Amino acid sequence: MAKTLVIGFDGATFDVIRPLVDEGLLPNFKQLIEKGASGSLLSTMPPVTGPAWFALATGMTPGQSGFFDFIVRSSCDSWSFRFLDSSDFKNRALWDVLSRSGKKVCLFNYPCLYPPYPVNGFMISGGLGSPNLSGFTYPADIEGRITDFVGRNRQVDLSDARYKDLEVFLTDLQTNFEANVQAVEHVLKQERWDLTWVVFSQTDWLQHMMWKCFENGQAKADKGRPAGYDRRFRDFWACADAAVGRLRACVGDDTNIVIVSDHGFGSVGESFRVNAWLRQEGYLKLVRGGWKGFAVVKKMRNLLRNVAAALAITRFFPGFFVWAKNKTISVMIPLHFIDYENTTAFDPGHIGSMGGIYINGEALKDGQTYDNIRNEIIEKLQQLGKQNHWNVEALKPEDVYGQKAAGSPDIIVRINDGSCVMLKEFDGQIVEYDKLPDRISFLSGTHRMDGVFIAAGPDFRHARLDGARLWDIAPTLLHSFGEPVPPYMEGRVLQQALKSNGQTSRDHACEIPDQQGSRLTREEEQAVRKQLRDLGYFE
Repeated sequence: MAKTLVIGFDGATFDVIRPLVDEGLLPNFKQLIEKGASGSLLSTMPPVTGPAWFALATGMTPGQSGFFDFIVRSSCDSWSFRFLDSSDFKNRALWDVLSRSGKKVCLFNYPCLYPPYPVNGFMISGGLGSPNLSGFTYPADIEGRITDFVGRNRQVDLSDARYKDLEVFLTDLQTNFEANVQAVEHVLKQERWDLTWVVFSQTDWLQHMMWKCFENGQAKADKGRPAGYDRRFRDFWACADAAVGRLRACVGDDTNIVIVSDHGFGSVGESFRVNAWLRQEGYLKLVRGGWKGFAVVKKMRNLLRNVAAALAITRFFPGFFVWAKNKTISVMIPLHFIDYENTTAFDPGHIGSMGGIYINGEALKDGQTYDNIRNEIIEKLQQLGKQNHWNVEALKPEDVYGQKAAGSPDIIVRINDGSCVMLKEFDGQIVEYDKLPDRISFLSGTHRMDGVFIAAGPDFRHARLDGARLWDIAPTLLHSFGEPVPPYMEGRVLQQALKSNGQTSRDHACEIPDQQGSRLTREEEQAVRKQLRDLGYFE
């Protein structure tokens, strides 16, 4: 039975890979596509990094898990939210199934997989949703070895004012990527394993910052960025291809190589302030006075950042930017400003290509019902789309996935295939075109529904796949290892990708395991919040 190396490139899309393969820039991708199975991989709806990687690992859809965003409602009895973390994965992920059957597993930089927990092998946290804190490895004694490669700061802060200069951004991105590749090479060569799964987030960061450089052939003049960075965008993807070659050399031809991504990518267009719109329509009410004070502090924060950038302070004194940023407010949407007694709907989620609206049943007045309010909001959103010539998808989770888990948002909103950025402030201009707030003005691209699947090696045949979904990957990999698929995994085995057409075995004795892992501490929550805010995901 062959070993399997899974390489995740966050945000990878065939819209980039196929043109660059045709240009001769990605020889390793080309070889794997020609030898193995490949095709688009449908992401979760909406295509958000955290729940998408969860679906890849567990074979569960958001309709079953209730995970539609980085944040999860803590309980159905309150409007408190927590971050998706490793306790949500524990005992459900395919590596836990393999660990229980005696297989050695190694996880490296898997998003939201923090804090690390015991497996039969290694778990090295460090992806999105993992704070830059100590204690990021299992077992603990390998942390020093990994830190020697990647250092303590394991992410790139996209909102860093220094990155208005794309040369600085690309230098830091390349350094960060190379350090991670070297760490993975070390683990592959030094340790015994059956499954290794590594995720590189750098491709996602590149495309958030430089998508229009690729799409238009040069940077947009209105971004104030010079031409020629389309070549640099392609060069980074060539480095990613070279990394695939290096990792292939570490494991040899007797190992399966699987490349996956959590979602695709596309350009940013307009923006829509969903909470401001809900206020305008009378669904969302704020506590009197509180929001205005927060808005003043927010403006002061943005002013500090802009002054630092304009004076080039951050280039010569980067510590000033860190100090200024840490002296300001670190929050998501400030939910404590919401008047819950009089608010029937709001969106607490992250900034991006989606909205997740919750209905507050306790605030419904005489004659109002949950179904009536939900249908009314959906209808008004569709009317808004017609007025602005938008394609508005306002969907009920159960209509997408056939079920709606407790704690899920009540309405999922996506506009213009995800090109519309959903902002979550309570005020401001509701609709804007080709203009983003200063704090996320770096966003050039955002998420789309089609990721990638490429698999080659002893267990995979040459095939062009259609209809593959994120939640099909865990069942397919378990089947390739000869393991029965737990019944809680909703995905199917991609038989057309495998050389063996054996019947899928389901372990009907296995129910959805209870979550038994450790939740993030308050310090860890604050660190994750800061990380996601610095990447532009939260206010």
